[in-house]
Amino acid sequence: MWRRTRTAIYVLVAVLVLALMFGGKFGIISRIRYDRFEKSLELQLETEKARNDSLKIVLNRLKTDPDYLERMTRERLRMIKENEKIYRFRED
Repeated sequence: MWRRTRTAIYVLVAVLVLALMFGGKFGIISRIRYDRFEKSLELQLETEKARNDSLKIVLNRLKTDPDYLERMTRERLRMIKENEKIYRFRED
């Protein structure tokens, strides 16, 4: 009788330990998902930092380089000087 009870207790404990390890909020599977999510966030952070650095460079050039400012306003805002003409060509 005690053998069956002890075996049942061991099996129950083993099942509980496995359930806690693999399931639930702090299980191995959740931990693996969390690690993947954390790595993707770190990669996204690095990408955004690089983008931020390049935007800072562009902003600095816009503030300090009048030729660059003129070129950007002409390209992006399609501004022209007085007595200038813009010729547009069709792409076929």
